[in-house]
Amino acid sequence: MLCFMFKLTRTALIRKLWKLRVHHEGRSETETTESPDELELKSCANSMLKRLKEKQLEALVQCVELQASELSQCVMMPRGEMRVGKKAVTPLYLCCRMWRWDEITPSTRLKRLTCCQGRDDPIYECCNPYHVSLLSEPGK
Repeated sequence: MLCFMFKLTRTALIRKLWKLRVHHEGRSETETTESPDELELKSCANSMLKRLKEKQLEALVQCVELQASELSQCVMMPRGEMRVGKKAVTPLYLCCRMWRWDEITPSTRLKRLTCCQGRDDPIYECCNPYHVSLLSEPGK
């Protein structure tokens, strides 16, 4: 019985994170049909989120709801890439695309903020989308 309750909690947290994602300008939050790109993103996000422990999922929900870098903790994942369609992306890119900037691409340059405690870890990467900022090109 305890194992069943654990899965419900994890599933509820993952569902909540999916609902908290940023939406494209032309799409309303109440639309029920998902584009092929969104279905691909959802599949990859679910795959990534299932790797996190319950406490990490709770921390990610909290940082997405707070939308503040200093007030949220690091959410660490093993370094590496995942597939979104034909593109290989990092968990950090995926989190930033889902909860901060839906228009970014895998080649978008991100800079880790000083408040991130996991910025120098060689094995794990912080995937808190509020621990990074976008680097912009001069003149844009």
